[in-house]
Amino acid sequence: MLPALEGRINRKTYITGNLVGLGLLGLFCAIIVIPVAILDLALGNSRIAPVLDVMYFGVLLPVLLYAFYFSVLLVKRAHDLGLPGLLWVAGFFSLQVLARLTDFYLLNIASVFIILFFCLKAGTKGRNNYGPQPRRVIRLRDLKVTF
Repeated sequence: MLPALEGRINRKTYITGNLVGLGLLGLFCAIIVIPVAILDLALGNSRIAPVLDVMYFGVLLPVLLYAFYFSVLLVKRAHDLGLPGLLWVAGFFSLQVLARLTDFYLLNIASVFIILFFCLKAGTKGRNNYGPQPRRVIRLRDLKVTF
């Protein structure tokens, strides 16, 4: 198993990690999208416009990296609650895919409730099957993903 998927994190670290990840995702997307959008507007319907459409796919890499980072945080937070993390990640992303495929977007609300559950539920006190109880302070090493 990936070392990144081992261990536990507390609520504060989970929330902080997601906010940092979303902030970085927004920054990288803005760095990619804003210049391409300006070029797209400036060039209009020229022959280079299809190339700009391909450049928009540059956003895909930061989005995929954040999805992995979010998954790692979710696994570790589930471990803090004594739950199998990979099962929760699979369920979360299955809800997202099902919502897109069926156009039944109320399933997205279920995903929001999953995130709220992990933000609000207190972790297991003491040691559990996934490791010792995490410290109350936020440590940078808990936010890093190591392979």
